Amino acid sequence: MDSRNDIIVYAEYNEKKEIDRLTLECLGAGRRLADDWGCGLGAVIIGENMSGPVNELINYSVDHVYVADSPGLKEFHPELYCGVMARLCRKIEPRAVLFGNTLPGLDLAPRVSFSLDTGLVTDCVAMWIEEGRVVLSKPVYSGNVIAEYNIESKPAVITVRAKTQEKAQRCDAYNGKIIPIAEMIDEKDVTVRVMERVLELEEGPQLDDADIIVAGGRGIGSKEGFGLLAELAKTLGAALGASRPPCDLGWINAKAQVGQTGEIVGPSVYIAVGISGSTQHIVGMYTSRTIIAINKDAQAPIFDIADYGIVGNYEEIIPSFSNALVAECV
Repeated sequence: MDSRNDIIVYAEYNEKKEIDRLTLECLGAGRRLADDWGCGLGAVIIGENMSGPVNELINYSVDHVYVADSPGLKEFHPELYCGVMARLCRKIEPRAVLFGNTLPGLDLAPRVSFSLDTGLVTDCVAMWIEEGRVVLSKPVYSGNVIAEYNIESKPAVITVRAKTQEKAQRCDAYNGKIIPIAEMIDEKDVTVRVMERVLELEEGPQLDDADIIVAGGRGIGSKEGFGLLAELAKTLGAALGASRPPCDLGWINAKAQVGQTGEIVGPSVYIAVGISGSTQHIVGMYTSRTIIAINKDAQAPIFDIADYGIVGNYEEIIPSFSNALVAECV
């Protein structure tokens, strides 16, 4: 199959070189668009020693896997990675380029869009083909309105919100092609040097991939209060999150922030404890399948979107909830 006019997905992976869940969701969306458009689906992976992730990608109905593999690409560098992506796009002229709505994706997508002088729509929750063009929808105005966009230029550059697309299905018998693109690496792209990279050790489920999230707000009242939420999260096998005020106050790490300026999540269950429900927070979690709100203020806006609401002091409710869970499991 000719690789021209493919839809291509930028593939991300973790420290263990395992393909990221959101990449699989992007591949699922890309496959559906490619089938409707009658074109191929490609994936681009950049890094060092990529044989493991490449062999994984090829099993997800990907027609072409473009591989830039070099020791100089071991660490994410937006200038180098953008150079590779832009040169590939100029060569194969894809219809669309999909990125996950992650920190690397949101760093790289605008650079690629600017380099190619083409349109960009970020944080998309739905996409489809209409009259031969891709239509993209995304929440705007703090999630109060869903807007639809067309990108007239080519390729359309898109970032995809997590938990909004069906993941690609594994198909071990699919006959895709691996295409090395080392010639598209150019050290001249680099104007900024990475001096040091420090990784924070993280335990338990992470926000972007958690099926259950327990999140606290200003109503928790203190850093010690988050200890109680952490115990509940551990019992549930959940990730621990927060609205912005507790992060600003230093009660919890800033990486736990859920909202417009934090992580955008969509778990099966979201337990909001002491969170009033500002629009800035709601935009980050309103796609959760089931929302449980615990707040002593019966008029808190969070109850307007909650599937289940409990009015009362969390210090009394959470221990009772945890004890009931433990008893149920015994």
